[in-house]
Amino acid sequence: MAGTRGAPRGANARIGVIEAPHHHMTIGRIRMLNEGDESVHEPDGQEHWQENFLFHGWDSDFSNAFYLHLQYIPDQRLVDVRAGVALDGEMTTHVTHCSGSNAFDHPALQVDIVEPFRHMRLGYEGIGQTGADAGGWHFSSQGEEGGTPFSFNIDLRSTMEPINWLDFTKDMFPDDNTGAFIRAKHYELGCRWSGTVRVGDQERHVSGLAWRDHSWGPRKFQADRTFWTPMVLDDGDTMVSAMTILFDGKWRGFAVESSAGKPQLIMDNYVARPHGKEDPGGFAFGETIGFGADGFRHYQFDVERFVPAPRNWTVSGQGSRGIVDTVSRVRSGDRTGVGSLQFSPYAIADAG
Repeated sequence: MAGTRGAPRGANARIGVIEAPHHHMTIGRIRMLNEGDESVHEPDGQEHWQENFLFHGWDSDFSNAFYLHLQYIPDQRLVDVRAGVALDGEMTTHVTHCSGSNAFDHPALQVDIVEPFRHMRLGYEGIGQTGADAGGWHFSSQGEEGGTPFSFNIDLRSTMEPINWLDFTKDMFPDDNTGAFIRAKHYELGCRWSGTVRVGDQERHVSGLAWRDHSWGPRKFQADRTFWTPMVLDDGDTMVSAMTILFDGKWRGFAVESSAGKPQLIMDNYVARPHGKEDPGGFAFGETIGFGADGFRHYQFDVERFVPAPRNWTVSGQGSRGIVDTVSRVRSGDRTGVGSLQFSPYAIADAG
């Protein structure tokens, strides 16, 4: 597709994890993805249908980064954008909305899918707030007055196959709202990124590891607790996609690894139980978070950045919630990489 319009450093808080006609990509027995799935999709008329894209990458020093979350709500023709960059450790972010026909339909956004699942270019520019607000949240600036210009222009390249959740979760979750969300059309992909990030008149040419997440379909997610831990290892050649959910008194989870060859389920009982304070401004600074599950792999997260972001899910019928990314160095034996423990700590407000 041609060009389309479309956090402070923690005190080395440590997290231990124990893992108890398009061209079609086939994973296992199910043909799920085609080249067109990289781009936007037509709504199918189902209630709560929406489309979401997430792009998130950091350099090896955890000083420079880009972040982009796109949400399209067709019932309201609403395009919600949460975007930002980190430059020399300081994050500048904003939230903006516009009327549009798909998730790429925003005047500040450029998307170029050079080769599906292999090479994508992203460009974005906005005016945002540097640092967190008084409540500790990033991505809270919604106006341009007194703001700081920021932008990024980057390339994303991947050598692995995308991880399609449905291939691994279709029999794992009940036929309820939570199960429907987890079994939705949803894939993740690890990659390397390189390009330019700018804030004001300062510019850096940087590179690092990143992850991408893309989902479309009905979104009415109900669960008591959720934890998502995407990880990119081995200099960008391996992605581990993992999630754990507490629903109706029972923990469910999975972990899938994609590297050479097709993605493989490496854990079908992946459970995360963080311990400690989960307030937006102070989560896990110097504290230990433990994960427990039956399994055979161990991942250690050394938290470098905390990126709390308010998400107004009211437009999709879910109320307003906050999402916290703990951006981390990940270690598994001799393997290293970048990852995140993302969780929604509590409902901030119910705006109706």
